[in-house]
Order: sequence, then structure tokens, then C-alpha cells
Amino acid sequence: MTNLLTLRRAQESDVNQIYWLRRRTFEQINAVNLNPEIVMIVNTMNNPRRILEKIQDRDAFCLIKSTDEYEEILGIVDIKEYRINEPPVISGLFVRHGYLRKGCGTLLMDFIENYAKEKGAQKVKLSSTRYARNFYLNRGYKPQVPSTSTLTMEKKLR
Repeated sequence: MTNLLTLRRAQESDVNQIYWLRRRTFEQINAVNLNPEIVMIVNTMNNPRRILEKIQDRDAFCLIKSTDEYEEILGIVDIKEYRINEPPVISGLFVRHGYLRKGCGTLLMDFIENYAKEKGAQKVKLSSTRYARNFYLNRGYKPQVPSTSTLTMEKKLR
């Protein structure tokens, strides 16, 4: 049995895995720094129908661990250009709890930053939870607009 890691575009068949990945991330990781009501609201807003809309509306990519028997989504990241002449926004980096601090987030961010650069972006923006703040700071992101539960950050792409 071989384990193979691949990055690929998110597909409709991934919706349930993505939903549970995002939900568990908010419940297991972000709940430490967020009000329980906010966690509940975010999970309600990110239902499978909404996840499907997101992967159809933006460029979303999954980090997949494949074996002979199954595919498991270890992480997801997406990016969207909201306004002309504005940097694209990375709006969803999620890594499965058991794979945190094992390079999955770095792999996904390296990929999406290079993807944005290939599309002509000179910088990207994102909103970070307190939990992930240092991860992004260490990647060269600079705080832009402070908020109570998230931090808007930006990075020039080189």
C-alpha cells in the first residue's frame, strides 16, 4: 500500500469531506479563541450547499492523501479575485487536525501563492484567525486591518 500526496482542484464529490474538515477545524482549533456562538454561526453558514457554491465560485484546491483504498482530504485552500485592481483573497486554508504542523499548510500556501503569481497577482490578502496568525506572519504576511476575531493580512509575491 502506498500513500501518495497530490494537489488537485476541488470537485463536487469533495463537498462532504470539505464540510467536515472545515467544521472540525472550527470546533477543535478555532473554538479556543472564538466565542462558541460565533463557531456555531460559522459552521451553520458553511453548510454543504455553501461549500459547493464556494468551490464553483473560486479557485479551490485540495491536498489529497491517496491509498489503494481511498482518498482523504488533508487540507484545502481557495482564492478569489473580488475586485479588479485589488489583490486576490485567499479565503480558506484548512488543514485536518491530525496533520497540523506537518507541512500541509505550508504546501497549500506555497501552491496558492505561486498559483496567484502565475495568474499575474503581485500580492494577496487573507483574513487570519488568532490561532494561525503566527503561521502567516512567518510567511511574510503583514497585518492590515485589525478585527476582534480575525486579522486581515497582505503579502507581496516575489
